[in-house]
Amino acid sequence: MYRFEGGGDESGDGTCGDLLVNLIVKEHATHKIDNILSRFDLNTTVSVPFFDYLYGGEYRLRHLDGADIVVQYPAQSAQRVIVLEGKGLSSSSSSSERGALYVFFDVHMPVVPTEKLSNPVVRLMLRRLFRSPVP
Repeated sequence: MYRFEGGGDESGDGTCGDLLVNLIVKEHATHKIDNILSRFDLNTTVSVPFFDYLYGGEYRLRHLDGADIVVQYPAQSAQRVIVLEGKGLSSSSSSSERGALYVFFDVHMPVVPTEKLSNPVVRLMLRRLFRSPVP
């Protein structure tokens, strides 16, 4: 609730009352306000298909202000978050001061049914792909 003293209607004696404003902030579909380091920080999550995990991918994000932001996901990266400084919310006191945008990557790994793991070709492929033994 915000109070603006003297911003309301005049009363019968000529004095102005206070204006009370109650803001209800609706949750955004893709961006969340997150006080990671600052109250002006935002975060969003990008779903990364398995193909893009293997070969890398480029993602175009629509910022709250309508600008397009392009982020790269490097091939076979263990990176799960990137921080874009100055791409968060603007400070109310200074439009040049902005928070950060944290982009989280959610990699969708394929699920291999257990019965397929007994196939030697599938086991060899998974071994080479993940560079580790497959049970």
